[in-house]
Amino acid sequence: MSTRAESSLLPTSPTTWGAASPASKQNWHATIDLTARRSVLLHILVLLKTKYGRVDAKISYIGRRAELALYSQAFSAWEYRNPQT
Repeated sequence: MSTRAESSLLPTSPTTWGAASPASKQNWHATIDLTARRSVLLHILVLLKTKYGRVDAKISYIGRRAELALYSQAFSAWEYRNPQT
């Protein structure tokens, strides 16, 4: 492949790369506060404690990963905070 053909695959302006926001970022992420995220994490840790009887570093890590998955996959703040989801 020639350099001319390769250069046609690249964006013409450097702003093209950073112009789009990540697909996983939802509109409501900017409005949710840290307190809500901590309360969801606490709820997850309480559930894990009732299941396993203790909260050690491994279970805490599982809880933090679960909260992050909920945060990044929820379509709204209501869905994120809803314990039924």
